Amino acid sequence: MARRTTIRTTTETLLIVGNSGTRGCPVCGGVMVTLEQGRMLCGVAIEQLYRWLESEAVHHSGLAALPQMVCLHSLLICLQNNRPA
Repeated sequence: MARRTTIRTTTETLLIVGNSGTRGCPVCGGVMVTLEQGRMLCGVAIEQLYRWLESEAVHHSGLAALPQMVCLHSLLICLQNNRPA
């Protein structure tokens, strides 16, 4: 009889995001992150982030300078509202 071996791995990541030296969201005062940070934190494609920005669902810095800063709070709300149940 063949033996079966199960290997489980667990990883934990601690991410601390703060407004050290940067301004908060101009709409709600939330933490601002770059588009790339927002993509990594929410696990969505950059194209989806751009769609949310174009629809004004995500608060942003409004500056033409790159990288554009987006509001993490509004980003998480969009993520929650757009996940299938």
